[in-house]
Amino acid sequence: MLNPECWEKEIDCQPEDSQNWGELWKISPEATIEVVQPLAGFVGSDLIAGILATQIIDQLDVTLLIDFGTNTEIALWDTKKLWVTSAAGGPAFEGGGISCGMHAKSGAIFKIDWTADQPDYHFEVIGTAEPRGICGSGMVDAIAYLVEQEKLNSNGRFQSQVTTEGSFILDETHKISINNHDIDVFQRAKAAVATGIDCLLDNAGMNIANIKKIIVCGAFGISLNIENARKIGLLPEIATQNVILAGNTALAGCEMLLLNGNDKDLVETIKSKAELINLSNYSDFYDVFLKNLFLKPMREQI
Repeated sequence: MLNPECWEKEIDCQPEDSQNWGELWKISPEATIEVVQPLAGFVGSDLIAGILATQIIDQLDVTLLIDFGTNTEIALWDTKKLWVTSAAGGPAFEGGGISCGMHAKSGAIFKIDWTADQPDYHFEVIGTAEPRGICGSGMVDAIAYLVEQEKLNSNGRFQSQVTTEGSFILDETHKISINNHDIDVFQRAKAAVATGIDCLLDNAGMNIANIKKIIVCGAFGISLNIENARKIGLLPEIATQNVILAGNTALAGCEMLLLNGNDKDLVETIKSKAELINLSNYSDFYDVFLKNLFLKPMREQI
Protein backbone atom coordinates (compact mmCIF):
# COMPACT_ATOMS: atom_id res chain seq x y z
CA MET A 1 0.00 0.00 0.00
CA LEU A 2 2.89 2.40 0.63
CA ASN A 3 4.01 2.00 -2.96
CA PRO A 4 2.51 4.87 -5.04
CA GLU A 5 1.77 2.35 -7.79
CA CYS A 6 -0.80 0.75 -5.49
CA TRP A 7 -2.67 4.02 -5.00
CA GLU A 8 -5.30 3.30 -7.63
CA LYS A 9 -5.82 -0.38 -6.82
CA GLU A 10 -9.17 -1.46 -5.47
CA ILE A 11 -9.31 -2.88 -1.96
CA ASP A 12 -11.59 -5.64 -0.70
CA CYS A 13 -12.89 -4.30 2.61
CA GLN A 14 -15.60 -6.83 3.36
CA PRO A 15 -15.38 -8.40 6.85
CA GLU A 16 -14.39 -12.06 6.86
CA ASP A 17 -16.58 -12.94 9.82
CA SER A 18 -19.47 -10.51 10.19
CA GLN A 19 -21.12 -12.74 12.81
CA ASN A 20 -18.27 -12.12 15.25
CA TRP A 21 -18.49 -8.40 14.52
CA GLY A 22 -22.19 -8.50 15.32
CA GLU A 23 -21.56 -10.20 18.65
CA LEU A 24 -18.88 -7.67 19.61
CA TRP A 25 -21.13 -4.75 18.69
CA LYS A 26 -24.15 -6.41 20.35
CA ILE A 27 -26.40 -6.12 17.31
CA SER A 28 -29.09 -8.49 16.12
CA PRO A 29 -27.78 -11.84 14.81
CA GLU A 30 -29.98 -11.30 11.74
CA ALA A 31 -28.19 -8.05 10.92
CA THR A 32 -25.50 -8.00 8.25
CA ILE A 33 -22.43 -5.80 7.98
CA GLU A 34 -21.53 -4.31 4.64
CA VAL A 35 -18.56 -2.05 3.92
CA VAL A 36 -18.76 0.16 0.84
CA GLN A 37 -15.72 -0.55 -1.29
CA PRO A 38 -13.45 2.52 -1.58
CA LEU A 39 -12.64 4.09 -4.93
CA ALA A 40 -8.92 3.42 -4.53
CA GLY A 41 -6.13 2.83 -2.01
CA PHE A 42 -6.15 6.33 -0.52
CA VAL A 43 -9.64 7.42 -1.59
CA GLY A 44 -11.90 5.83 0.95
CA SER A 45 -15.55 4.91 1.04
CA ASP A 46 -16.11 7.89 3.35
CA LEU A 47 -15.65 10.10 0.29
CA ILE A 48 -18.23 8.06 -1.61
CA ALA A 49 -20.61 8.53 1.33
CA GLY A 50 -19.88 12.27 1.27
CA ILE A 51 -20.54 12.52 -2.45
CA LEU A 52 -23.78 10.62 -1.94
CA ALA A 53 -24.89 12.80 0.99
CA THR A 54 -24.13 16.09 -0.77
CA GLN A 55 -25.52 14.90 -4.13
CA ILE A 56 -22.85 16.82 -6.01
CA ILE A 57 -23.23 14.72 -9.15
CA ASP A 58 -26.72 16.23 -9.46
CA GLN A 59 -25.33 19.77 -9.44
CA LEU A 60 -25.67 21.83 -12.61
CA ASP A 61 -22.63 23.95 -11.68
CA VAL A 62 -18.97 23.06 -11.20
CA THR A 63 -18.66 21.95 -7.57
CA LEU A 64 -15.61 21.21 -5.42
CA LEU A 65 -15.88 18.89 -2.41
CA ILE A 66 -13.07 18.77 0.17
CA ASP A 67 -13.00 16.29 3.05
CA PHE A 68 -10.20 17.63 5.25
CA GLY A 69 -8.10 15.27 7.34
CA THR A 70 -4.66 13.70 7.65
CA ASN A 71 -5.42 12.33 4.21
CA THR A 72 -7.57 14.98 2.54
CA GLU A 73 -9.84 13.68 -0.20
CA ILE A 74 -10.93 16.06 -2.94
CA ALA A 75 -13.58 15.70 -5.64
CA LEU A 76 -14.28 18.11 -8.51
CA TRP A 77 -17.59 17.75 -10.34
CA ASP A 78 -17.40 19.37 -13.78
CA THR A 79 -21.12 18.59 -14.45
CA LYS A 80 -20.21 15.46 -16.43
CA LYS A 81 -17.25 13.80 -14.76
CA LEU A 82 -16.11 13.50 -11.14
CA TRP A 83 -12.37 14.14 -10.81
CA VAL A 84 -11.03 12.65 -7.57
CA THR A 85 -7.70 12.72 -5.77
CA SER A 86 -6.17 12.40 -2.31
CA ALA A 87 -3.63 14.77 -0.73
CA ALA A 88 -1.46 13.54 2.13
CA GLY A 89 -1.13 16.77 4.08
CA GLY A 90 -0.49 15.32 7.52
CA PRO A 91 -2.45 15.82 10.76
CA ALA A 92 -2.23 19.63 11.04
CA PHE A 93 -5.94 20.12 10.28
CA GLU A 94 -6.68 17.94 13.32
CA GLY A 95 -4.15 19.72 15.56
CA GLY A 96 -1.44 17.11 15.03
CA GLY A 97 2.21 18.06 14.62
CA ILE A 98 1.51 21.47 16.22
CA SER A 99 3.38 22.27 19.46
CA CYS A 100 0.21 23.34 21.31
CA GLY A 101 -2.16 21.56 18.94
CA MET A 102 -5.05 19.32 19.95
CA HIS A 103 -8.23 17.80 18.55
CA ALA A 104 -11.38 19.90 18.41
CA LYS A 105 -12.62 19.02 21.89
CA SER A 106 -13.13 20.69 25.26
CA GLY A 107 -10.44 23.29 25.95
CA ALA A 108 -9.40 23.80 22.33
CA ILE A 109 -9.13 27.32 20.93
CA PHE A 110 -11.28 26.99 17.81
CA LYS A 111 -12.01 30.58 16.84
CA ILE A 112 -10.14 33.90 16.88
CA ASP A 113 -11.77 37.27 16.17
CA TRP A 114 -10.17 40.66 15.60
CA THR A 115 -10.76 44.04 13.97
CA ALA A 116 -8.66 44.73 10.89
CA ASP A 117 -7.20 48.02 12.14
CA GLN A 118 -6.64 46.87 15.73
CA PRO A 119 -3.89 44.55 17.06
CA ASP A 120 -6.11 43.08 19.79
CA TYR A 121 -7.84 39.73 19.31
CA HIS A 122 -10.31 37.55 21.17
CA PHE A 123 -10.43 33.77 21.08
CA GLU A 124 -13.16 31.25 21.88
CA VAL A 125 -12.73 27.83 23.46
CA ILE A 126 -14.78 24.67 22.96
CA GLY A 127 -16.83 23.95 26.07
CA THR A 128 -16.37 25.55 29.48
CA ALA A 129 -12.85 24.30 30.23
CA GLU A 130 -9.78 26.50 30.45
CA PRO A 131 -7.77 26.80 27.20
CA ARG A 132 -5.55 23.73 26.71
CA GLY A 133 -4.39 24.12 23.12
CA ILE A 134 -5.45 25.06 19.61
CA CYS A 135 -7.27 22.94 17.02
CA GLY A 136 -7.24 23.13 13.22
CA SER A 137 -9.85 25.85 12.72
CA GLY A 138 -8.13 27.93 15.40
CA MET A 139 -4.84 27.61 13.51
CA VAL A 140 -6.51 28.94 10.34
CA ASP A 141 -7.73 32.00 12.25
CA ALA A 142 -4.41 32.51 14.03
CA ILE A 143 -2.40 32.41 10.80
CA ALA A 144 -4.85 34.71 9.01
CA TYR A 145 -4.62 37.16 11.93
CA LEU A 146 -0.80 37.10 11.94
CA VAL A 147 -0.63 37.65 8.18
CA GLU A 148 -3.22 40.44 8.15
CA GLN A 149 -1.49 42.22 11.04
CA GLU A 150 1.85 41.86 9.20
CA LYS A 151 3.30 39.87 12.06
CA LEU A 152 3.88 36.95 9.69
CA ASN A 153 5.21 37.14 6.15
CA SER A 154 3.43 35.35 3.32
CA ASN A 155 6.38 32.93 3.19
CA GLY A 156 5.53 31.82 6.74
CA ARG A 157 8.27 33.63 8.65
CA PHE A 158 7.61 35.82 11.68
CA GLN A 159 8.67 39.42 11.84
CA SER A 160 11.45 39.31 14.44
CA GLN A 161 9.88 41.87 16.78
CA VAL A 162 6.61 39.97 17.32
CA THR A 163 7.94 36.72 18.75
CA THR A 164 9.28 35.64 22.13
CA GLU A 165 12.01 33.02 21.83
CA GLY A 166 10.84 32.27 18.30
CA SER A 167 7.15 31.90 19.19
CA PHE A 168 4.04 34.05 19.05
CA ILE A 169 2.31 33.92 22.44
CA LEU A 170 -1.39 33.38 21.80
CA ASP A 171 -2.42 32.92 25.44
CA GLU A 172 0.26 33.81 27.98
CA THR A 173 -1.76 32.66 30.98
CA HIS A 174 -2.10 29.11 29.68
CA LYS A 175 1.23 29.06 27.82
CA ILE A 176 -0.29 28.50 24.38
CA SER A 177 1.95 29.66 21.56
CA ILE A 178 2.65 29.19 17.85
CA ASN A 179 6.19 28.79 16.54
CA ASN A 180 7.84 28.68 13.13
CA HIS A 181 7.69 24.89 13.03
CA ASP A 182 3.92 25.00 13.61
CA ILE A 183 3.49 27.45 10.74
CA ASP A 184 5.65 25.26 8.50
CA VAL A 185 3.63 22.13 9.30
CA PHE A 186 0.40 23.96 8.50
CA GLN A 187 1.82 25.47 5.31
CA ARG A 188 2.74 22.01 4.01
CA ALA A 189 -0.73 20.66 4.76
CA LYS A 190 -2.37 23.66 3.10
CA ALA A 191 -0.08 23.42 0.08
CA ALA A 192 -0.84 19.72 -0.37
CA VAL A 193 -4.58 20.39 -0.50
CA ALA A 194 -4.23 23.41 -2.80
CA THR A 195 -2.01 21.39 -5.13
CA GLY A 196 -4.60 18.63 -5.23
CA ILE A 197 -7.22 21.21 -6.22
CA ASP A 198 -4.92 22.67 -8.90
CA CYS A 199 -4.24 19.18 -10.26
CA LEU A 200 -7.94 18.34 -10.60
CA LEU A 201 -8.67 21.67 -12.27
CA ASP A 202 -5.78 21.11 -14.65
CA ASN A 203 -7.03 17.66 -15.62
CA ALA A 204 -10.57 18.98 -16.09
CA GLY A 205 -9.29 21.84 -18.28
CA MET A 206 -10.55 24.43 -15.82
CA ASN A 207 -9.32 27.08 -13.40
CA ILE A 208 -10.45 28.48 -10.05
CA ALA A 209 -12.84 30.92 -11.73
CA ASN A 210 -14.90 27.95 -12.99
CA ILE A 211 -15.72 26.76 -9.46
CA LYS A 212 -19.22 27.89 -8.48
CA LYS A 213 -19.68 26.00 -5.22
CA ILE A 214 -17.44 24.48 -2.54
CA ILE A 215 -18.55 21.86 -0.03
CA VAL A 216 -16.33 21.39 3.03
CA CYS A 217 -16.77 18.10 4.87
CA GLY A 218 -15.54 16.72 8.17
CA ALA A 219 -15.12 17.98 11.73
CA PHE A 220 -12.45 20.49 10.70
CA GLY A 221 -14.94 22.35 8.55
CA ILE A 222 -17.66 22.75 11.18
CA SER A 223 -15.99 25.77 12.80
CA LEU A 224 -13.95 26.90 9.80
CA ASN A 225 -13.95 30.65 9.13
CA ILE A 226 -14.40 30.74 5.35
CA GLU A 227 -13.01 34.24 4.90
CA ASN A 228 -9.84 33.44 6.85
CA ALA A 229 -9.41 30.17 4.95
CA ARG A 230 -9.53 32.13 1.69
CA LYS A 231 -7.05 34.74 2.96
CA ILE A 232 -4.30 32.16 3.48
CA GLY A 233 -5.06 30.11 0.36
CA LEU A 234 -6.71 27.12 2.01
CA LEU A 235 -9.91 27.58 0.00
CA PRO A 236 -10.32 29.03 -3.50
CA GLU A 237 -11.59 32.59 -3.83
CA ILE A 238 -15.35 32.30 -4.27
CA ALA A 239 -18.23 34.07 -2.52
CA THR A 240 -18.87 33.01 1.07
CA GLN A 241 -22.51 32.16 0.36
CA ASN A 242 -21.32 29.56 -2.16
CA VAL A 243 -19.26 27.67 0.43
CA ILE A 244 -21.18 25.01 2.37
CA LEU A 245 -19.84 23.63 5.67
CA ALA A 246 -21.51 20.23 5.46
CA GLY A 247 -20.21 18.56 8.63
CA ASN A 248 -20.01 14.78 8.92
CA THR A 249 -21.07 13.76 5.42
CA ALA A 250 -19.52 10.31 5.81
CA LEU A 251 -22.04 9.51 8.54
CA ALA A 252 -24.88 11.16 6.61
CA GLY A 253 -24.06 9.06 3.54
CA CYS A 254 -23.97 5.87 5.62
CA GLU A 255 -27.40 6.68 7.03
CA MET A 256 -28.74 7.13 3.51
CA LEU A 257 -27.35 3.75 2.45
CA LEU A 258 -28.76 2.09 5.55
CA LEU A 259 -32.25 3.55 5.22
CA ASN A 260 -32.66 3.50 1.44
CA GLY A 261 -31.56 0.44 -0.50
CA ASN A 262 -31.92 2.31 -3.80
CA ASP A 263 -28.97 4.52 -2.84
CA LYS A 264 -26.68 1.54 -3.42
CA ASP A 265 -27.32 1.99 -7.13
CA LEU A 266 -26.20 5.61 -6.76
CA VAL A 267 -22.87 4.38 -5.37
CA GLU A 268 -22.26 2.52 -8.61
CA THR A 269 -23.27 5.63 -10.56
CA ILE A 270 -20.73 7.66 -8.58
CA LYS A 271 -18.01 5.12 -9.30
CA SER A 272 -18.84 5.10 -13.00
CA LYS A 273 -18.47 8.89 -13.21
CA ALA A 274 -15.26 9.06 -11.17
CA GLU A 275 -11.83 9.63 -12.71
CA LEU A 276 -9.02 8.94 -10.23
CA ILE A 277 -5.98 11.22 -10.38
CA ASN A 278 -2.78 10.11 -8.65
CA LEU A 279 -0.83 13.17 -7.49
CA SER A 280 2.42 11.22 -7.67
CA ASN A 281 1.95 11.23 -11.46
CA TYR A 282 1.32 14.99 -11.63
CA SER A 283 4.31 16.32 -13.57
CA ASP A 284 4.01 19.86 -12.18
CA PHE A 285 3.51 18.74 -8.59
CA TYR A 286 6.64 20.23 -7.01
CA ASP A 287 6.39 23.57 -8.78
CA VAL A 288 2.70 23.91 -7.89
CA PHE A 289 3.31 22.72 -4.32
CA LEU A 290 6.03 25.34 -3.78
CA LYS A 291 3.72 28.04 -5.16
CA ASN A 292 0.97 26.97 -2.78
CA LEU A 293 3.20 27.19 0.30
CA PHE A 294 2.70 30.96 0.35
CA LEU A 295 0.09 32.28 2.78
CA LYS A 296 -1.96 34.29 0.33
CA PRO A 297 -5.19 33.84 -1.65
CA MET A 298 -5.02 31.20 -4.38
CA ARG A 299 -5.65 33.74 -7.11
CA GLU A 300 -2.49 35.62 -6.05
CA GLN A 301 -0.24 32.58 -5.96
CA ILE A 302 1.60 33.14 -9.25
